Parts: sequence; structure tokens; C-alpha cells
Amino acid sequence: MVSADDLALVITAPLTLKRRGVETRLQLGVTPSHPDPKLEASLLNARRWHAEMIAGKSPDTICTEYQIGQTRFGQIIQLALLAPDLLDRIAAGTQPTSFTSQYVKTYGLPPEWDAQPALFNLLP
Repeated sequence: MVSADDLALVITAPLTLKRRGVETRLQLGVTPSHPDPKLEASLLNARRWHAEMIAGKSPDTICTEYQIGQTRFGQIIQLALLAPDLLDRIAAGTQPTSFTSQYVKTYGLPPEWDAQPALFNLLP
């Protein structure tokens, strides 16, 4: 006679829980990293706006041209001050999964490059 234990299938595989905002994903095995398209778009906007401010445009002019509010501008422009090594991690998709555009809008970023890696290391 065959028991239920003889028919049980046991699979052993590495897994992790990945959180991003309110979403939680069960990640089985090793999956390749993917850049966050919303975060990348926000980074590109921040770099563009920063360059325009250096060229002499005011934040009010930029907000009018891009049809965004001053609050949104202030939240996203912080990304223009990210340390180069953190920009590399974002481009490679290896930043903490909870570091999103929404995170930046909600919590902000320290402007000092020395303080930014500590923030990255604290995030899940």
C-alpha cells in the first residue's frame, strides 16, 4: 500500500519576498534585475529640469512648460542630486525594491552623497 508521504513532492529552492509600496511578491530562485521604468522616467525628468535651471530657467517656468505643480517638481528634482554609484545601481535595476519614485515623493532624499548609500542600505 502507498501512503500519502510516499507521494509527497518536496521542492527546495531559494525564495525571497520583495516589497514595493503595498505590493509584495514571492520571488522564487534567482531572477535577473530589471530597472524600474517609472523611477528611470523620474530620474530623466529631474536631470533635464536641473540642467534647465543651471541654464537659467526658473522652477516656475519649468513647471509651466511641463505642466506640473511646484510640489511635484520639488519632489522629483531631488533625484538630480543622487550619488553616481546609486544612479548606476538604479540603471542596473539593483536598487532596493522599495526605492521608487513614490518613496522619493513621500520621504525625500538627503542631498549629501555620503548620506545616500546609508539610506539605500536601510531599505528592503
